[in-house]
Amino acid sequence: MEKALVYINYPELIPLNDKSTEYDGYITIDDKFTYRIKLQVPNFPDVKNITYSGGRFHYIAIQEEDKLFKLAYYDIPKISSELLKEYASLNELFTTYCNCIEELQTYFDVMDSIDTVCWVIDPPKPKKSDYMRRIMIGHNVSIQITFDPLNILNLPQIQFMGSENGVAPFRESFINNLDNWDPEYDVVQNILRLIDLPFFPQEPTDAAKSNDLDFKVNECCICFCVQLENKLPDEICKNPNCEQCFHTDCLYQWLSAVGTSRQNFNLIQGECPNCKTCISCRIPNI
Repeated sequence: MEKALVYINYPELIPLNDKSTEYDGYITIDDKFTYRIKLQVPNFPDVKNITYSGGRFHYIAIQEEDKLFKLAYYDIPKISSELLKEYASLNELFTTYCNCIEELQTYFDVMDSIDTVCWVIDPPKPKKSDYMRRIMIGHNVSIQITFDPLNILNLPQIQFMGSENGVAPFRESFINNLDNWDPEYDVVQNILRLIDLPFFPQEPTDAAKSNDLDFKVNECCICFCVQLENKLPDEICKNPNCEQCFHTDCLYQWLSAVGTSRQNFNLIQGECPNCKTCISCRIPNI
């Protein structure tokens, strides 16, 4: 990107060095929203930008080709096809991106609240674009919550993960309390009401992790790891005397190697590697 293009699109930005590879300043979008923009131009034609809104930093990478600009990277959910378009000016691109940020302010607030008060085990380091959270709620029991970023106050998709004995009371409460979800109520408190919890369990400190038997993320019984390619164990043997955890990929590969296993549509069924009772899992996209 040529230096002149920055000046043409944003004459209010101030160069921070003699080479004009870094800029800083404020821009106003649609005469409503003011953003602080820091442009870093280390390698042409890419421009890395930082926009500041609602007390948060948003990172984007802009690519320029044939005097057209497009987002090569952004850290918010893809809520509009407008984020994929090419634009004739930086101003058009920034206007589209910043309008999306404003539309997502409630979403950011809710996800920040969840990350603060809940023990989030997946993703391990949530990004602003991640609208799924897996949260510990009990002994070897977690819930996977998938939100709609544009309708963050509505009831999200909730999946219970854990042993049947552990999940059953939470699932029963969830079914009984579904009608109690209130879009005008705090999202975290809504979730607690759904599963009849007074509060979410907190992640133990490093010193307590080795001794904490009530709340922990179990390792996979096949690979003996907690994380496999950033995935946590999400299959559990339903035998109450076993209740071993497995990564879907690990369990699928194990069952596929056993001649007595059977596949039916998108499921594979066979013997638990630990207790030999019947176990099944979905066939992953591998």
